[in-house]
Amino acid sequence: MSDYRERFGRVGVETEVRHTDEHPDPTAQLQRYIDRACDPSNYEPNLALDLEIADLINQKKGSAPRQAAVAIVKNVNSRNPNVALLALAVRRIIECICLLYSC
Repeated sequence: MSDYRERFGRVGVETEVRHTDEHPDPTAQLQRYIDRACDPSNYEPNLALDLEIADLINQKKGSAPRQAAVAIVKNVNSRNPNVALLALAVRRIIECICLLYSC
């Protein structure tokens, strides 16, 4: 579904998908995922997206864990209560998954 949203800007109109390099920056991808997971138009947490975020953090490429924490805290402190609750849901999933992988 997310691939569909990236390819089609409006319904039925295909937009050009640009790939700058074969290996995208994991921190930029992580930031996009966190922004998408905390989007105020979401009515409930997206578990699949939250698990993808946890997987990117577990790869530990560069400063991805720190940048994820900063992005989540920014969303937790949002004035929109829906964004704050979604950010807390992302944090909870990351906490559970990362603890499982660290054993």
